[in-house]
Amino acid sequence: MVTFDEVFLLDDPNNYCNILGCMLFDEFEFEGMRDYILQKSAGLHKCRSKIVSMFGKYWFQEMDEEEWNSKKNRVVVRLDNIHTE
Repeated sequence: MVTFDEVFLLDDPNNYCNILGCMLFDEFEFEGMRDYILQKSAGLHKCRSKIVSMFGKYWFQEMDEEEWNSKKNRVVVRLDNIHTE
């Protein structure tokens, strides 16, 4: 893992370097967009990998097809009725 990946992915509650952003979109067909995103991410190593660790070192390990198929429905999800106060 390169340094920026470690800073971003291995953040802890005492560190405030990660900033969450929110965007509003016009309505669109979710299923088609999800399929499009999954198709376009097929050739991107980090999009089809998991983070593994051994002896305190972390790296991206590409998932095999069976593992990817069992987890891909959690990659792009639809959230409705999100509100702020």
